[in-house]
Amino acid sequence: MNEMIPRPSDAQLRTAPLWVLCVVLGMSVPLAGAQPSDDHAHLSGAANWAVTTSNIELLKSLLQAGVQINEPVEKEAGWTLLHFAASSGTERVVRFLMDNGADPCSRDQAGLRPIDLAYRQSRTNICQVLTNEQPSSHTVGGYPEGVLEIVFGSRQNDAVLVTINRQDPSDELLKWLRRVWPNAVPGSKGELVAATASSYAYYRNTENGQKMAGCAVTIEKLNEREYSWFTSFGAHPLGGWHEEGKMRQEYGYWIVTDTDGGVH
Repeated sequence: MNEMIPRPSDAQLRTAPLWVLCVVLGMSVPLAGAQPSDDHAHLSGAANWAVTTSNIELLKSLLQAGVQINEPVEKEAGWTLLHFAASSGTERVVRFLMDNGADPCSRDQAGLRPIDLAYRQSRTNICQVLTNEQPSSHTVGGYPEGVLEIVFGSRQNDAVLVTINRQDPSDELLKWLRRVWPNAVPGSKGELVAATASSYAYYRNTENGQKMAGCAVTIEKLNEREYSWFTSFGAHPLGGWHEEGKMRQEYGYWIVTDTDGGVH
């Protein structure tokens, strides 16, 4: 049996887009000639409202009208509907989105998935709904791929000299890494150029003389379900940032359980 669609407040009616008013008030909306991308952009705010108010019937209508379930509905953060639902929606909304093809592995601009948001907020019931029943056992260079996705999760377009546990990444690992860090180079191909009166010390590629950033990563296996990592990244030895943390395999995902970092 369909649930009643809750009527929005007067303030929401005054500010709601025309699409929302048409759907909520039961008016017929012609879709002929509408572009899906335009529909998604126009309806994103309404879809967010449907998620946060647990209005499944409105959400169904908006998806039929052009909202793309796996496209960001908030551009700055890059959140999809499932991100919003995992953070502040109900279990029923999360189930509805999952049943209709929402991708639980989609990442926002910060590299976070819906499970990460729910886990950080201790929303155990939502984490259970998002559980990955068939977790990947794929490894790259001896490391679980899910661990590497956390350590190297943010896309990096700069030219970077990389070492992992004080060694060059293996060919297999370097190939994988270049999917997200396309200009990664083994650390042994770099050298440190001494500082002068007019410049800091810096890293240089010995093959072509290009200035590069340096990235030293330490990954440690604590047990079968836990890893820790430390990353130091900088354009020169005296400036950059570092990050460290722990991750654990829960609900079928590798999830960060503790993290810290800053500039150095």
